[in-house]
Amino acid sequence: MLLTFIIPYLSYSAPILLYNISMRYQVTVKTGTSQEKVIQTSENALTVYLRAKPHDGEANTALIKLLSKHFDVPKTSITIIRGHNSHNKTIEF
Repeated sequence: MLLTFIIPYLSYSAPILLYNISMRYQVTVKTGTSQEKVIQTSENALTVYLRAKPHDGEANTALIKLLSKHFDVPKTSITIIRGHNSHNKTIEF
């Protein structure tokens, strides 16, 4: 006895794979400057110039805002890992 199976053509989208890739940067922050800018000094190091003063976390808030604009990522995805009270910080997003 010969059995024949008919498999109907199924139309479906290919699965979308999302990878959780995080980037870490060593950031040197220069506060109280006349202009705000981000300079990449090496593959994983940045120097960031901010107008904000390092008072009550204003510079950290300005840093996250500027980096989110520079890298085109949401502010909530940027985290300061080390250096909350220092000019040398480690950030991750």
